[in-house]
Amino acid sequence: MKTTLFRSALLGTTALLFLAGTLTSCRSGHKMPYEEILQEMYNCHTNNGPLDSAAIASHLVGTHEWRYVASWGWGGPFESQDAFAGYEIEFRDNGSYTMNFGDTSTATGQWSISPSWATYRLEMDPPCPTLHGEVYCCPPFTSFISSPVDGADYLYEKR
Repeated sequence: MKTTLFRSALLGTTALLFLAGTLTSCRSGHKMPYEEILQEMYNCHTNNGPLDSAAIASHLVGTHEWRYVASWGWGGPFESQDAFAGYEIEFRDNGSYTMNFGDTSTATGQWSISPSWATYRLEMDPPCPTLHGEVYCCPPFTSFISSPVDGADYLYEKR
């Protein structure tokens, strides 16, 4: 009887330690497939029907956290899930915004959506890095695509 209780306790403890270790490693080392998400943003955006400026503005209202950047240039490809860690923007329905640059500084200003060569772009006064280019929405993600004009592509996730 004592042996059975001991084995049950040992197995239970081992299982708990394994589960705790697995969850911790998943949280700390797991990288989301942001590259694939960014590549599919255009298809998802267009499959949701042609979004007009009002639909895009409605999607933007709220808080978004930066997730990923990708660019291609003379030096070769660049991608990162860490380069702009902590960047967060809050778009308000009154056309104002607050951008937090990783707890080091903030910017405030006005925003609007305007037609662009392919879809729509975000107009900001003053402009903010990581928030320029074509706007594609695929909840909960928003991308700002500048690669057609040799810029970077940025991916944000709405909270």
